[in-house]
Amino acid sequence: MYLARGGVMARIARIDLRGQGGGVSSWNPISMHHGRARHEVVEDVVDAFASAFRWDDASAPRALAIFTEALTVLTTINAVACREQRFDDQATLFHIRPLLTDDVFRAEVLAAVGEDLDSESRAWWHTVAPTLPPDAFAIILNPLGRLAANPVTRAFLGRGRGVYDIRWAMDYRMVVWICTAGSGPTDRFLVALIARDLLRAGRSRVDTPEAERVPFSGCLDEMITLAGSASGSLASMFEDFRKFRVHLHGMTQLLGRLPQSVQQSLVQNASTLGTTRGFRAAVTPITDEWDGYRGPAHVAALPQYHPYASFTVRGLRIGRIRIEGPHLDDVFADLACPGKAAALEAAADARAQVRPVDELTEQANKQLGRVRGLLSSLSSASTIRSSISLIKQKDYP
Repeated sequence: MYLARGGVMARIARIDLRGQGGGVSSWNPISMHHGRARHEVVEDVVDAFASAFRWDDASAPRALAIFTEALTVLTTINAVACREQRFDDQATLFHIRPLLTDDVFRAEVLAAVGEDLDSESRAWWHTVAPTLPPDAFAIILNPLGRLAANPVTRAFLGRGRGVYDIRWAMDYRMVVWICTAGSGPTDRFLVALIARDLLRAGRSRVDTPEAERVPFSGCLDEMITLAGSASGSLASMFEDFRKFRVHLHGMTQLLGRLPQSVQQSLVQNASTLGTTRGFRAAVTPITDEWDGYRGPAHVAALPQYHPYASFTVRGLRIGRIRIEGPHLDDVFADLACPGKAAALEAAADARAQVRPVDELTEQANKQLGRVRGLLSSLSSASTIRSSISLIKQKDYP
């Protein structure tokens, strides 16, 4: 209710993946209408998948190879669709299944965009792919099947041209709420995808002069859950983001339960460290960073809303400082708009172009038909060009 004010409310978008409101926004992680390089899109999605399911070159080399080649083909379709100004006809992650299991669809794809693939990818599909047994695809298709079976995730990821664009949000001072559903396998994959995309977006600000980078803050609540899906991405964010004027605020009940890579990157790069009361083992990882402090016992016994914190100001560590009693109801009382909570939620949904789940699911179910229509038109155009070329080459008396 503190954000339900004119200019602020217009900049808020809500991505709610819990399915509680009957609607959801949309995102296509492999879309190409933002102008990114194909290999970067493929790399990000493969890395997210590998992070969520603990894949590496030792444990799942074949799965990584198949997934990479499949995404290479789908992003090629999407690049061609954007070149033809058919942005809504792009393929999605759900089209990996027909690409791998439907011989007719695969032939249509390779006939339409095969020339846009590099020679190694073309060779892989013509020589390696036919030799793979059907069960080689299960490690990829099973988690994608779970995504497709969930109406919310199918609606969210099934649209050719999605709405969600975190880099755009960074540059235009947006406030984006992302609410994930839980910590199951499907949720872990979504978290990994979103985290990897956030890392990519922050790093991509290298294309903007430092003085022109709009400050952007990210608040990561329940970091134990997030780090379980995307520890590598989170660690890299804490290490890299400050130089790109992206400031992360990580919140967790137990710092010691975070993966070691995340914990070390967070503490090493933190400009602010704070803790409120808790049992000693929970607060010790923070109090240990304050040299000369008498120990965690005092912090463990603090009253509610009385945390200790240290700050980095102009390169110098300030504190630990005891902060007593600030509360939103007091500090920002003049900004409260308790009667506008419903209007705020409606504005946030409108900004994210939230649509009913049933409507987006129906679009997702029809998306393969749109892709096939694109492929058919590309193949027809290719045939016409080939015929014209042959006519020109003929020697008439």
